[in-house]
Amino acid sequence: MSSSPSPALMSIPNSPSALSIGDNAPVVCTADDLCREDQLDELTRSNAAHNARLPVARLPDDVLQTIFEINSQRIPVMHSALGTPRGMPYQMQVSHVCRHWRRLALQTATLWAKFAVDSPNRLRSIEHLILKRTKGTLLDILIWDLHRFLVRPGPPYHFRDRASKLTPELALFMEKYLPQISALSINGCDDSVNSLFMGQHTSAQALVTLRLTWRFCPNVPDRSLLSENPYTLVTPNLHSIQLNSFTLPKFSPCSRMPTTVRAIRYVETHRFTMTHLFQELACLTEVKALDYVLHCFGQSTTPWPAQKHQLPRLSTCQLECPRHPECLARFVQLLSLPNLRWLSLPNFGVDISGDSLLAILQCVPMLAHLSIHTLRRTILAMLHRLVLNADNVQMTLLPRLKTLDLMIMSQSSSANLREAIERLARARCHPQAGVTPLEKLSIYPSFKDNIVENLESLGLTVRTLPNGPFTRFPALECTL
Repeated sequence: MSSSPSPALMSIPNSPSALSIGDNAPVVCTADDLCREDQLDELTRSNAAHNARLPVARLPDDVLQTIFEINSQRIPVMHSALGTPRGMPYQMQVSHVCRHWRRLALQTATLWAKFAVDSPNRLRSIEHLILKRTKGTLLDILIWDLHRFLVRPGPPYHFRDRASKLTPELALFMEKYLPQISALSINGCDDSVNSLFMGQHTSAQALVTLRLTWRFCPNVPDRSLLSENPYTLVTPNLHSIQLNSFTLPKFSPCSRMPTTVRAIRYVETHRFTMTHLFQELACLTEVKALDYVLHCFGQSTTPWPAQKHQLPRLSTCQLECPRHPECLARFVQLLSLPNLRWLSLPNFGVDISGDSLLAILQCVPMLAHLSIHTLRRTILAMLHRLVLNADNVQMTLLPRLKTLDLMIMSQSSSANLREAIERLARARCHPQAGVTPLEKLSIYPSFKDNIVENLESLGLTVRTLPNGPFTRFPALECTL
């Protein structure tokens, strides 16, 4: 295949009028030129006939465009080395193919609606593509480092107490296209984000997803004191928000509060205290899916609240507190979760007695799906309580549990754990009245003994998966 045209000439028709030829310049054609032109026309017809017989030519245009969109899920980067294969964005790579595919790529508006901005110099080329290709499609914008778009007064490295402003290029870009942005991801600090959303840059009518990731900058004001966000967002269509070391933004009364929240919190560090954590939860009464990663939780020096916080709509929750499961249990006990159905506890931490885990499970009686990653002894304590209580009678802990995923922090199995799993399968796969049957049990890593035969004798379908989640070891999956 001949080499593809450069990106600059991709949309320029191959005709003399489109080339850099003067209006009065004479054009001289020799016999050799005419012969080569005839050969080119013949080759073009031959290639067109060949491409028409390819299997891909029989696919509808909308199918090919869907393929483009699936392969462009990762936001392309507008690199400075635009002419090199590695530095070329995905859109350009797609359009550097045959004419049929290139035509579809240029007509797929959503393919050109995702951009990662890495420098002010790229804003003009991005705006050119938006105007030419997107056709009004909602945009997905990622700002790699917002610090690069700030203008600070005074000499360099002496502006810690001075306010920063956006570069004119980004300010104009945001003013023009913020109403068209549906997904906005920003890597920066408090100072830079405050500069971005100040004043007229607060109304985001089309914003559905907002991601704020804190990035260290040595030349920013001190972060030792927490201050309220100086901006208020107007987001009537907001659905999800992801916060890494950022506080929850303030929203106007006409805004829609997010229903999906993922946050990484360093409690008692980076100006975020226990009081701020529960104040944030008080604003999330409409949340349906919550993912919290809590660090430094055991170092809390501020008082815990005295009353419970209501999260009536929360149905899916993932909580991670690697080193302090007892603090995580206390945190859950201060939440009212009447409709929680799915709970994941990755990297649960050291809880040998299992008391912290059991305290959490007692707060979620309607739970249907549980996934946990912890020590073998902690799982063993939980399995015993799922079957028997202190009086050796059928207990109602998690009576509606349907799916149980166990990821054990150990490659070796024990006889006690094997017996507890068999007892659980016997009691919960064919339970008494009032208890929902356990439909699926997954164990990572798999056992190396005859537990498979024993589980199959209980009416379970057992299969060994080559890899479990987050592990390279085989996994055992049992379904009713």
